[in-house]
Amino acid sequence: MIGSYQKAQKIIRMCAEEKSEQITLCGLRLKQVPPELFNLTWIKTLSLARNQIETIPGAIKKLINLETLNLEDNEIKVLCPEIKHLVNLKRLYLYGNKIQDIPREIRYLINLEKLNLGVNEIRAICPEIKYLKNLEYLYLECNKIEVIPKEIKYLVNLKKLILHSNLIQTICPEIKYLTKLKTLDLSYNKIKTVPPQIKYLTEIEEIDLSGNKIKAIPPEIKYLIHLRILFLHGTCIHSISSEVKHLTNKQCLKLNWDRIQFMSKSLKNPAMPELDMELKYKLLRNKFTP
Repeated sequence: MIGSYQKAQKIIRMCAEEKSEQITLCGLRLKQVPPELFNLTWIKTLSLARNQIETIPGAIKKLINLETLNLEDNEIKVLCPEIKHLVNLKRLYLYGNKIQDIPREIRYLINLEKLNLGVNEIRAICPEIKYLKNLEYLYLECNKIEVIPKEIKYLVNLKKLILHSNLIQTICPEIKYLTKLKTLDLSYNKIKTVPPQIKYLTEIEEIDLSGNKIKAIPPEIKYLIHLRILFLHGTCIHSISSEVKHLTNKQCLKLNWDRIQFMSKSLKNPAMPELDMELKYKLLRNKFTP
């Protein structure tokens, strides 16, 4: 029976013969990257997901045409500085590794559009992230991050920001610069308040603040006219203000209903033409999909 390393070498040879622009070496239980791989300097897509790789050799710098690099579900602790040479990279997947620090060399990957660093051991987002101005999707869930850095404001093209299950205590005011953001997931952190600057996220469609220590929905939420989904279950919210009636695009509102008291008379007003009828029905009867 052919071994996993031999399988990888066979795939590499086939790719070399066919001059294929993509190569997949997933789930082969590889503990190291076959050195022959770095001779395929023309490839644009490389997937090494679901292996047991601990280090990425500096020879990765030879793959200067890479646009997609998938290293998910490995045992990587440190990204080699040579990654800075992959200047054509658009998608970098590092989900499910053991990375503790985002390397500062990431600043050179200026064409990155999607960066997935979820389920690692990252404690801080390095300031150099500000250079990734083409970034549209940033996943950093299930890490040990305590602070959203002010440099986040430079990611003006960001559409999705996923930071759930971290140790974040505050949402920095600089979030207001993410005016193209459509999805914001900050659930299961240690956040107590939502800053008024949230009103500048005028393109936002989905917000998840579940599992935090938030006690009130900020009145500025009324400015989020495209908001469809707002998750607040597992929070400390006791009341919903009348600003909720401005959320005419809302399809789903999830809350911890055991704690909710409806303090606003407008929610009991049978007219309420500005409030979506389905939402009104659910609000008045506390009937929400769990």
